[in-house]
Amino acid sequence: MPVYKQRLKQEAPVQREVTRWTDQLVATLQDALDDADWDMFRLSADDVIMFTEVVVGFIGKLADDTVQKTTIRAFPNQKPWVDKTIRDALRSRSAAYNTGLATGNMDKYKAASYSVRRAVKEAKRRYGRNTRKAAGPDGITVQPTERIRPSLTESL
Repeated sequence: MPVYKQRLKQEAPVQREVTRWTDQLVATLQDALDDADWDMFRLSADDVIMFTEVVVGFIGKLADDTVQKTTIRAFPNQKPWVDKTIRDALRSRSAAYNTGLATGNMDKYKAASYSVRRAVKEAKRRYGRNTRKAAGPDGITVQPTERIRPSLTESL
């Protein structure tokens, strides 16, 4: 008979590099795209395909230079939608529980439990929206590209 082994002990945690898109980074990228000399790309390209490759490569290079990358540790039993907001809500619920045990007043614990449920629902909703927006062929996700599209169409 096989012995059950916890999933957490079956596999080691995985280190992943994640990009963090903030409004400030998008504004920085927007400024860099506004300052770019697009005529240089037009003149250097012989055809549309080469022009497209050069422009996409330039935008990818700008994105790599400006976007902040963070290394996170993912455990094998961790749900993909669990993020910092949920972990913070769980910590505050535990603190409220311990305080409630000491004082005998569990109202803060009830409120914290409700906030955990609300945070989980919101995180699942957020995760569901983000999985449908996969990265394009250049590795840039849809969200930042949507924000900088107006300046690209004006420039090109």
